[in-house]
Amino acid sequence: MFILGNQMLDGLCQQAEYSLRRRQHLNIHSSYQENCQRLFNAIQPNSYIPPHRHYIANKQELLVAIRGSFCLITFDDHGNLTPGLLLNYNELYNKYKIDNEENILLKLKKLLHGYKKDKNKDLPKMCVFLIEQFFYNLVKDNENRIDFLLNIKLFIIKKINDFITYNLNVNTVIKSIELKINNVRQ
Repeated sequence: MFILGNQMLDGLCQQAEYSLRRRQHLNIHSSYQENCQRLFNAIQPNSYIPPHRHYIANKQELLVAIRGSFCLITFDDHGNLTPGLLLNYNELYNKYKIDNEENILLKLKKLLHGYKKDKNKDLPKMCVFLIEQFFYNLVKDNENRIDFLLNIKLFIIKKINDFITYNLNVNTVIKSIELKINNVRQ
């Protein structure tokens, strides 16, 4: 089992900082012949990863921000820009009348009610995105509480997943999320 700890992640980020490309990867797969190529990629601000394509059939990439955030731009098979989730999220913000100044609970409530009504699968994804963003800002300002904050974040994301899986009541889910967020603010 491979465990990426803070010390290893800090070292990888430091290597990326001094790299000309402003990024550094760490392979965790044992060979390039493995079906699943797993790696961590520390990418510093002002780094650019040029568009690329994998020609292996059904090859997919999963990108997860462990620290920070990134912007992903996708292209179709002809090299044309695709709208991607960023534009889709903007459209959803307008459709569900979400204001950037609203608190996280009000945004989540609107999105979860929207999901109950429309069954748009991008709405729960947007909820998770907003939770990730909310906790990123909290962790950034409270590094001494990182374990506590990440546990709360995971609880909330699980609650959103349970909402979808078990068709839970929106108000019940929001109330349990509100209790956890209030614990964070204390």
